[in-house]
Amino acid sequence: MSRAIVVSSLLLALCALLEAAISVVYFGHVGSGFVLRSSVLFLGKLTLAAAICAIAAGLWRFANRRAWLLVLNGLALAALGLMFNGAFGFKISFRTIALVMIVMAASISILETARHRIASVASTAFAVAFLVFALGWIKLSPTWPGETLLLLGAFFAFSALCLGREALQSPPSLRLA
Repeated sequence: MSRAIVVSSLLLALCALLEAAISVVYFGHVGSGFVLRSSVLFLGKLTLAAAICAIAAGLWRFANRRAWLLVLNGLALAALGLMFNGAFGFKISFRTIALVMIVMAASISILETARHRIASVASTAFAVAFLVFALGWIKLSPTWPGETLLLLGAFFAFSALCLGREALQSPPSLRLA
């Protein structure tokens, strides 16, 4: 395997692990929400680390036509991480977060279109769900943050699976018999 493919695969695997950790953090706060600011800051640091890995993996795969989708996903992750780190203040509406999540879900959907139609459809469903919430067509409960955190946790778990599978798959010309 070429060095660029190995490095890119390792970066994608690390990004998948970080997104799995992000998912665990969301699921862990379903009962009470994010009460402490330090929890949100920790989530922001995890998200920024995953963003750096995704952007770097996309840049290492610059020869691949679909590498820009990894970079786009990483940029959306970086925006989310900056929001959670307070770069834009700590009063951020779910609509803003949902719009960033739409970009992430759409980039994964397009990335998965060529190889895995089911994953692409599932990612599109997440994008539509976030769009429905962002537009206010379905209202989220203002008193219980659990449903929002479940949705975000489920998306990051799904994204981790997609990126992990992408990391484990080598290009057809490099597959072993």
